[in-house]
Amino acid sequence: MRRLRKADDWREQLVPGYARLGVEEWQKTATGARRQAAAALGFEIADQAWVAEQAVTSPFSPQKSGQYRMIPMPRMPRRVSSAFFAPTVSLPADRTATAFDLVVVGPEERPIAFRFEPPDESTAARHGYDHVQLCEKVAHREVELKGAVTPLPVSYPAFPLPSHDPTTRFLAMVVALHGYPDGVEDVVDGALKGRVVMVKSCLDTVRGMLSANRPKPASA
Repeated sequence: MRRLRKADDWREQLVPGYARLGVEEWQKTATGARRQAAAALGFEIADQAWVAEQAVTSPFSPQKSGQYRMIPMPRMPRRVSSAFFAPTVSLPADRTATAFDLVVVGPEERPIAFRFEPPDESTAARHGYDHVQLCEKVAHREVELKGAVTPLPVSYPAFPLPSHDPTTRFLAMVVALHGYPDGVEDVVDGALKGRVVMVKSCLDTVRGMLSANRPKPASA
């Protein structure tokens, strides 16, 4: 296996660093009310660094035994009380098809969940592209989200994502929650501990993902 160049190291460190940042902030800032509301959502929370690291390095799969845990997300934007994410895979050995569950809790403590998924590769695929959908259950539909608004349209719409692998899929989720360009720069810098080269390389990837959506400057 080739040795990663320094500018590429962020791909190995981004998700664990983001998880660490989320756990650290959760431990420092989560009030009793927030913790109580989170405990009622129906899933275990990775509120210790080693538990979050395990959830990242060994994503939940319905085909293997193991506890599904969601990781607190850092630096909540306005009108978001708490948010949690979890990487999942259909097959334990296929990390290239990593998906991400996202649960967002609003100010009235009503959760809503999304899944950021790779293409459906079945022969009759209609979702043959990276996409995000609403969901009522997480962990590959094995864990019901308590207190969520139901029923929801959980198959359609399936919104296309500007992603093509687990790293860009994760970045699409981070941008969706934190915003761009402000917001994502802050959490990327925190997750990568301010390492300038890695932060720049990561943000260059985000810009490349979103460049097709930015208006072209008016011609002189």
